[in-house]
Amino acid sequence: MKLNMHLPSGRTLSADVSDTEIEGAHAWFDRLNAPASALVTGQTVEVELDWATLRLKAQGKEVQVFEPDYSAPDAVRFVPGVATTDQVFAAQERLMRALDLVPQPVHGQQYVRVAESALNSTSVFGHRFAETESEFTGWQIGSSAPAEGESFGQYSVRELTHRNLAWLVAMCLPTGWSFRFAGHTLIDCVAASGQTHELMFSIDV
Repeated sequence: MKLNMHLPSGRTLSADVSDTEIEGAHAWFDRLNAPASALVTGQTVEVELDWATLRLKAQGKEVQVFEPDYSAPDAVRFVPGVATTDQVFAAQERLMRALDLVPQPVHGQQYVRVAESALNSTSVFGHRFAETESEFTGWQIGSSAPAEGESFGQYSVRELTHRNLAWLVAMCLPTGWSFRFAGHTLIDCVAASGQTHELMFSIDV
C-alpha cells in the first residue's frame, strides 16, 4: 500500500509501505513531516528515526522516501519505498501492545555487544543491561550454544540491520528485559522481574 502525506510546502510525501493493518503501525511516518517539509527541489537528506536511517528526496511536487537495501552488507545502497522498515516498526508496535510496555528505542549509531557465534547462529538470546555510556544500547546478544572461549564484538545498530534485521523488533524492550529468537521467530521475552512471556511470532524481514 502507499502512504501519502500533504506537507506545508505544498508537496506530497509519498512512499510504499507494508500492508500491516495494526492500529498505530504507521504512526512513525508522521515523524518525517518536519524534515520533508524543509527540503527544496532536488535536495536529498538522510533522516534517523530510532534504529532506521531513511533518505528523503524532493523532486517536483513530491518528496520520495527510500530505505537501505537491508539485504546488502552495508547501508550504501538505498531503494525506493519503506515497506521493510515499516514491517519492523509495525512488529515493534505489536510487541509493545502485547506486553503493555512503553518502548525504549535504540539508535542507529549506538553499539550492541554481540558474541561472534551469535552472528551465524539460528538460536540466540539477548539481554538489556543498565548502561551508563550513551553510545551503547545496553544490549548483549549471544548464541544459545556458545562456543568455548566465546568472544564478543561491538556492532552498531545500523550494522545489525544488515546482519539480522529481525533482532531490531525486540531491541525496543526496556532495560532488564531479555528475548529469545529461533531464526526470525521471536520465541519469548523475559521481564526484569523474571516473568516469561511466550510469544512465538514470526518476523518476515
